[in-house]
Amino acid sequence: MKFETKLVEIIKRTHDVKSFRFSRPSSFDYKAGQFMFVTIESKNGELKKHFTLSSSPTERGFIEMTKRLTGSSYSITLDSLQIGDKAKIDAPYGKFTFDKQIKEGDIVHLSHGTWETLLNRIGNLPKKARANTASGSIKPIFGMAYVCAGVMGTIPEEEREKITTLMNYENSNAHFLGTFTWGEQGLLPGVGNKHGNLLTGFLVIGEKE
Repeated sequence: MKFETKLVEIIKRTHDVKSFRFSRPSSFDYKAGQFMFVTIESKNGELKKHFTLSSSPTERGFIEMTKRLTGSSYSITLDSLQIGDKAKIDAPYGKFTFDKQIKEGDIVHLSHGTWETLLNRIGNLPKKARANTASGSIKPIFGMAYVCAGVMGTIPEEEREKITTLMNYENSNAHFLGTFTWGEQGLLPGVGNKHGNLLTGFLVIGEKE
C-alpha cells in the first residue's frame, strides 16, 4: 500500500536516536516485524530508505520508525522535518513475523543477543573464512574485513579495540584491512546480490598450508 502521510510526533530516544511517528490511514494494517519504505523530500530531490515498523500493529493512531542519526543525507533531512511535514510510505513488506496462535498457558521462550556475542562473532570471521576455502586450510598473507556499523555501535566503545586483537589472532597475525559500513550487500547463491542488515564478512588472501 502506497500513501502520503504527515509527521505527527518526534521522540528523542538517546542523544543520536529518534523515533518519528506518522499518521496512519485507517485501512493500513501490518504485522509486527514487517518493514516499510519511507520517502522524504530533500533540497536535492527525494530520499528513500526502508525501516522496520517500530510501532505495534495495535496502535491505530500512528505508525512509527526509529533511526540512529548518522550524519548521512537521509539522517540530516529526516532530523530537519517538522511536525506536519509530509512523507510517502510504501508498506508493509517482509515475512519475518510471528503468526502462531498462542493460548493461555502456553510456554513462550524469549531470547536476545549480547555485545559479547557480537564481538566474538566478528573476531571469529578469519577462522571461518579459512575453514571455508577449497583446501580447508590456508596460510593468510593478507585479509579484508567488513562489519556493519550497526553491529559495531552495539559494542561499547571501550571494548571495540578488542575487535582488531581478535581478528589479528585468528588471521595468524597477517595484515588485514577492515571497514565499518552502512548498507551492506551480499551475493547469495541462486538469488543474486541482495541488501542485508548486520552483515559481517572476511576475505582471506593466502597460500595453501
